[in-house]
Formats: sequence, C-alpha cells, structure tokens
Amino acid sequence: MNKTILIVDDTPDLLQNLSDYLSMEGFRVIACLNPEAAILNLDRGVVPDLIITDLAMPRIDGLQFIAQVRTIDAFKHIPIVIFSAKPLHETQVTTSALEVSKYIKKPCPPDEILLYINQIFQQQ
Repeated sequence: MNKTILIVDDTPDLLQNLSDYLSMEGFRVIACLNPEAAILNLDRGVVPDLIITDLAMPRIDGLQFIAQVRTIDAFKHIPIVIFSAKPLHETQVTTSALEVSKYIKKPCPPDEILLYINQIFQQQ
C-alpha cells in the first residue's frame, strides 16, 4: 500500500511541483493550498501517513494548523514536516514543542525532501 502524504502550501507552483514529484515516486499525495482545505480533508476521513506544511499562510498559519491537528487523537501520531522559508527560530517554538519530525528550509530540491521523507518512514 502506498503511503499518503498531505501537503499544505499556499504557493500553487511549489505545491504542484512537489505533489507531482512525490506522486511519481509512488506516494499518494493530497495537495491543499491552505490549512482550511487540509482540515476539511482530515474531517472527511483522510488519514495521511505524513503531513508537510508551510508556516506562512493567510488566515490560519502553519503553527495554528499543526496545533489543531495535534488536538485530534487520530492524528497525534502522524509525522509532520515543516517546509518553510521562515526560519524556525522566528516562531519562538521548537520542533519538539510542536511534535514535528523535521524542519526543511525552502528552497530545497525535491530529491532532498524525498530523502527526509524516507528517513522519517524508516524510523517508524
């Protein structure tokens, strides 16, 4: 069974390119342009094996999205990767406080992102 990755990013080109790349690598990808769409997918029963999210997004930012996901028991175990141009130290939180598996700084080549994803899945 293919692993499902939920990607949340408000940059359409980046979202499409990363989604296409990961799909070609055999993952089932659910691409959402905002956290609201991602939450709607989760509410509809989508249970991803991994979530990749940007931080800087309108209305609901990535930190708020992560906090909301972590309040739902069914999603507490899901690894979350932050993929953002915003330095993590500017958020005044740490990956451990957010229960986040990895922080990846944009820009990052898709093959490097794939390497991180595979490392996370191997640790499970």
